[in-house]
Amino acid sequence: MAFARTNIKSRQSIIEKALENKKLILVNSDQVAVDLINYYGPEHYILCTKNNAFFVDKDLRLTS
Repeated sequence: MAFARTNIKSRQSIIEKALENKKLILVNSDQVAVDLINYYGPEHYILCTKNNAFFVDKDLRLTS
């Protein structure tokens, strides 16, 4: 059990550090969202949209 608790504490620390660096960017149009993603080139992103179909065929520049 000691290993499991250490693993949980280690993950918790990683999660807390990641949450310190989170950003929320609200834009007023789907095209602005695409333009911003392509300009910034994020490694990870989450889109919350009412128009999912708009983003399906878009060529989004992502980095790693």
